[in-house]
Amino acid sequence: MYDRRYSFAPLVILLASALVIFGVFETITKGTGRNGHIAFVVNKSDGGSGIWVMASNGAGSKRLTRDSFRNFQPAWSPDGTRIAFVSGRGSSQEIYLMNADGTHETPLTNNHGENLQPAWSPDGRRIAFVRNVYRDYMNPGYGHDGDGQFLNIFVIDSDGSGERELLGGSKSYDSPSWAPDGQRIVFSDGDDIYIMNRDGAQIKNLTGSGNLKSASFPAISPDGKRVAFTSFQGDGDELFLMNIDGSGKTQLTKDSKGSIFTPAWSPDGRQIAFVRNGEIERIDADGAKMLQLTNWLESPSGTKRDPAWSR
Repeated sequence: MYDRRYSFAPLVILLASALVIFGVFETITKGTGRNGHIAFVVNKSDGGSGIWVMASNGAGSKRLTRDSFRNFQPAWSPDGTRIAFVSGRGSSQEIYLMNADGTHETPLTNNHGENLQPAWSPDGRRIAFVRNVYRDYMNPGYGHDGDGQFLNIFVIDSDGSGERELLGGSKSYDSPSWAPDGQRIVFSDGDDIYIMNRDGAQIKNLTGSGNLKSASFPAISPDGKRVAFTSFQGDGDELFLMNIDGSGKTQLTKDSKGSIFTPAWSPDGRQIAFVRNGEIERIDADGAKMLQLTNWLESPSGTKRDPAWSR
């Protein structure tokens, strides 16, 4: 006798197979686990630049900004729904916000100057950034007032209100990165890495001793325990890690013989994306494995920069 219970078996098998295939495709497209997407910048030979996004394994690149402006330095909001970035339009460079799919671009700053390196606070309510400021200062070498141009760190609410300057003086500071508790910010002066309270108080030098030259681009790990950064060593830059108190400095990359920029942690803290000689690479936080994610000869062509990992 024909049993109707088995008449649906081929359909069930086909459906299950489709789900498995779709799951594999989704994994390839989006990466694995919580490490789904990396936003990055492609510089073109004509001087233009655009923001793209790819999976954490380098697959599935998609362009987000499609205008002719120079767009760079993307930063994901903590909930992954928005991206802050820098856009050069006219004579100024302002911080903009857009949705994660590239839609609804809106300006955040509007001071007609250079505003750079946006970094979201962990609660998504504030954005730290760097601005080019001009000051009169006393030049010790000549004993008179001079006109100084410096980079300084500012904080602004994510709705564009409440802008305030955190550091002053005749020195440049850049590369702000928030601790996950939202109470501290690490930053660099191009020579050393520092940490301060979110209001600019209680500044501490983390790299002032040892053989680290040009310590730059600090990035705090998602658990707040470590800081990734770069340092010039001999023939090129290398990637380093240290504890949040400045102890336990270890070198991750070896013999780079070139430029390394802007390390960015994966959401689970197990990997770090960075730029080396115009391409984006990924390294395990223990230094065990390394993978090049982009290639000049493959689409999108051009030098790559500014990796930012979604959370």
